[in-house]
Amino acid sequence: MDCYQLVGDRRYCPSCGQVQRRRRTALAGLGLGSLLSLCVVVWWFQDHWLTVRLPTQTFVWPVAAVFPEPPKPSLAVDMNTVLSGAAASLDKEACDRRAMQAYIGAAVSLNKPRELIQRSARFEQDCGDWDLLAMSRAEAHAQLSEWNAAREQYDRWVALAKDSAVAWTARGRFREQRDDADGAIADYRRALLLEPTFTDVPQWLAALLLRTERPCGAVPVLEQLLLNQPSLADDPRVTNMLSRARSHSSCGVFQGTGTAQVQLMGRDQMLDVDARIAGRPFAAVLDTGASFVTLPRAAADALQLDLKHSREVHVKVVGSVRIAQRVILERISVGKATARKVPAIVVDEVFPDSDTILLGMSFLTRFKLSFDPQERTVTLKGTGSP
Repeated sequence: MDCYQLVGDRRYCPSCGQVQRRRRTALAGLGLGSLLSLCVVVWWFQDHWLTVRLPTQTFVWPVAAVFPEPPKPSLAVDMNTVLSGAAASLDKEACDRRAMQAYIGAAVSLNKPRELIQRSARFEQDCGDWDLLAMSRAEAHAQLSEWNAAREQYDRWVALAKDSAVAWTARGRFREQRDDADGAIADYRRALLLEPTFTDVPQWLAALLLRTERPCGAVPVLEQLLLNQPSLADDPRVTNMLSRARSHSSCGVFQGTGTAQVQLMGRDQMLDVDARIAGRPFAAVLDTGASFVTLPRAAADALQLDLKHSREVHVKVVGSVRIAQRVILERISVGKATARKVPAIVVDEVFPDSDTILLGMSFLTRFKLSFDPQERTVTLKGTGSP
């Protein structure tokens, strides 16, 4: 008679069967632990950190209280277990990122900012930079009113996550709270370059521009917001800010003049137009999905734009993040529709093997747009036209 042990649906000799049972038990424990860690991190990000909801990109932003009110007793017990378990895992394997994520989530929920700072610093010293560490330490230092340390960690977060609109926005909010208006404005603008569909960030930016007596800068920000989110046209906060900015005596130059009509062309329904920049003709495409007028470097060279002192920024162009340089174009015209002092960016190329430029929202917000589906035309009428 054969002597064997049944493990699962397979037969093993007695010694092999014991090994298989231990292995299956260990794997099951590892899987459960991984699932618990993942659930903790997801729960933490959903309820206790920045939440970005697509497509409106609305932030849930507990800036003054990143660490929420003390949890219920039952939850506190669970999170204490998670915290101690994650700490034990990190003591065994110092660079276990999943364990560090679980530790951060539990420390946040239990309102333990000092422990979070200390453990994150140790992880960074042993294992190197990680943007999640900078983010969590920045908010923990801010909760403890350790402003210099918080500022340093926000700067590290941005440096480690240059293409993250959330990182730029977070530092902007911190800077605004610390009365650094210029720094906050710059960060908000960088965030919108990377993610132009945010809804809260344009309102924070516009309010700050108005508060610091820079109303003309608020006009294109709010106009683009309304084009992205037409439902906000009924929001008195947005419309009042836009009305206040437009009515300022110094903002006439930021209003478009004249009228032009553009015909939809071809199967792709592209809004191809003939544009003139500083009097020179260029092939262009009207693009409501682009934040700025976007020029390929060849067009910038033709216009003899001085880019030596222009700032480099990371922007999203035609679906990818690229390095660009910001400039101001004195005059852009499409037919008789004209805009002056138009913000633009320069990239190596917009479309492959093409000198076509994009006329984005920094130009289009100077006009009222109307579409005639029967005639298949789009009409641009200057906001400064009667």
